[in-house]
Amino acid sequence: MAFAFVTRLKDSINKVNSQVSDVARLLKPYFLFRRANTKNLLLLASIISLCLIRAMLIVLLSDVGTTWFSLFNAEGLILNNIIAPTLLLFGIYLPLDALCDSLITYCSRTLSNQVAKQMNNDYINKFYTSKIFHGIKLPNKDKHYSNKIYTEVLSKNIKQFTGSIIEPVTTIMTAFVGAGVSLIQLFYLSPGLQIATGFTLPFYLPLMALAYGLFSVYVLHKFTGPIHSLSRKESKLLQRKQSHLYYSDNHSESIALLKGGKFESQYLQKISSSRYDTKQKKLKYKFGREFIKKLSDLIAYPLGALVCIPGLIAGLTTSIIDRNHFFAISTHFTKILSFFNSFAEHHDKWISFVNAQANIKMFDQRSEEWCKRYKKLKENFTPNNKLGFKGSIQVNNNQILEDQKISIKPGKTYLLSAPSGAGKSTLLKTFAGINPSFTGKIKLPKKTVFVTQSTYLLKNTSSLLDNIVYPKSRDQYPAVLLAKIPHWLEELKIKKSIIRDLGVAKKNWDQLLSPGEKQRIAIVRALLQQPECLIMDEPTSAIGPNYARLVKSLVRKELPNATILYTDHNPTEGYPDEKIIELSPPRVKMHK
Repeated sequence: MAFAFVTRLKDSINKVNSQVSDVARLLKPYFLFRRANTKNLLLLASIISLCLIRAMLIVLLSDVGTTWFSLFNAEGLILNNIIAPTLLLFGIYLPLDALCDSLITYCSRTLSNQVAKQMNNDYINKFYTSKIFHGIKLPNKDKHYSNKIYTEVLSKNIKQFTGSIIEPVTTIMTAFVGAGVSLIQLFYLSPGLQIATGFTLPFYLPLMALAYGLFSVYVLHKFTGPIHSLSRKESKLLQRKQSHLYYSDNHSESIALLKGGKFESQYLQKISSSRYDTKQKKLKYKFGREFIKKLSDLIAYPLGALVCIPGLIAGLTTSIIDRNHFFAISTHFTKILSFFNSFAEHHDKWISFVNAQANIKMFDQRSEEWCKRYKKLKENFTPNNKLGFKGSIQVNNNQILEDQKISIKPGKTYLLSAPSGAGKSTLLKTFAGINPSFTGKIKLPKKTVFVTQSTYLLKNTSSLLDNIVYPKSRDQYPAVLLAKIPHWLEELKIKKSIIRDLGVAKKNWDQLLSPGEKQRIAIVRALLQQPECLIMDEPTSAIGPNYARLVKSLVRKELPNATILYTDHNPTEGYPDEKIIELSPPRVKMHK
């Protein structure tokens, strides 16, 4: 058993060391002595200075408090004599302490946001390497929001990472400094407690505070175990969903940064149900945290005061402690408890930190791996009025295509047919030039748009019109083309209330629209680009056959000369004169 405990302890230490190393690697560039980091270093210096000022206030509290209580004859423990110095101390110490605490909180939050902003910019500069959006030339990336979907997903993780590490660490560090100074003062001010004749418990006050702290850690561990386990499972699923969303935003540079993964919605639903079933455990966790906080507030000053004036209680010796220190000791006791309170307050942020760190680490690994593949892929990319490729596709040792050549005539419509799971989506991404698993040559029209099955919309800071004109802004389109948007939406039977609110911002359209409505919005977004080539991955999978016919009719009417390549989960009625490409790994056959 002892060997198992040592092994487990060693593994835990190694895990913590690994996480600390990862965090240090990510944050180190933003605290080096550089001109760009001046604000970060000043904020960090301010936090450290304020921590030291709080420590000095605690030391002065003991000395000044003891002197004042002696001057006011606190030895007599007369109520009238205690009120005056107590009010004076409260009037000076507590406001200064609260001011330092507020300034530390402000500095830590500002530092967290500043580092998050710098990290986000660095990632954009590192991986956002092209100004081409599926053949559409874009202006400078700093002057528009064509990379907004990319930054929304990444910046959320970066902000979660910095917010769940910098702010809690600052709070805990501040509390630790105060607790350390207070613990030293308590060892100095409380020599021992005589329990029985001939037996004295040494340093009973600091020991009592430490015991309470260990109890609080135990309570947190007891109540947060199930939540940690469920959060880890859900985090893995959310990471996979996030990877999938990168393929869902029609952004050739962004979507390719992460490998697309099938999002197991049924499994997530199972996990969500499991979280719902653990509602009582979550309540217990919240109760445990609040219990620790309230208990500290309730017992800190009264307990600190009572243990310092045992002379009032019959049977206890008056020589245990100098009763002039009772205010200082009660405050020191509170400081030590507030240190453990900080863990209680920020313990749940550890889950957020672990999840965000894992996401950023995954992003780093996959981004660099994909950038190498994408660079090699672009070397074999040739702009052409025809659509086609020559090469092989291998995914996870599974040969989807082996040394195949496909060429599609301009202005024609092709349906890609294959059994479920055979690799239709992978083949479409190869045609679109965004499949890193492909090796060979690619021909692609300059103005190509790729519509995915899942439609990712900008978050609630943007209007539906902003989502449709993405990745450009409204003023980059001709007014005649913008005027067609409401008519297209009407033809696709989008609700009139949605069309009426087309320009309304700050609505969470991603939540308000149904999957079928999102797919029709994606079609309108693609039509607005007026592409030469339109590639669509099951664009009508979430809508019925009647709506599917409307989509096909509108696409062919608005893009009469465009090359169209698409897949359909239920091809009941195709485009006029469409041809069929049949995929049967590792071969592909075109039917005239």
